[in-house]
Amino acid sequence: MTTCDSCGIRLDPECLRIEDKPYCCAGCAAGGPCNCTYEHDLGRYPPLHYARPVSFADLLDRYERGIQRTAQAAVVTPPPAPEDVF
Repeated sequence: MTTCDSCGIRLDPECLRIEDKPYCCAGCAAGGPCNCTYEHDLGRYPPLHYARPVSFADLLDRYERGIQRTAQAAVVTPPPAPEDVF
């Protein structure tokens, strides 16, 4: 079984190879982050680690829920610098 040298996902023999190391995508080949989406094919490509892939729609939903929960401004203006005392 061939696995990605960066993220560890199982690969078929016709995967991307750079310097004879197997990679699932150009992101992993460049040292990360992985830019693949496996959300619709987890049966074929189960991750070998504990991180669960997150879909872009799920990520946006989490972001929007976080904004609704906090209801605070995202940007905080720093206080003005003190006057020079010398």
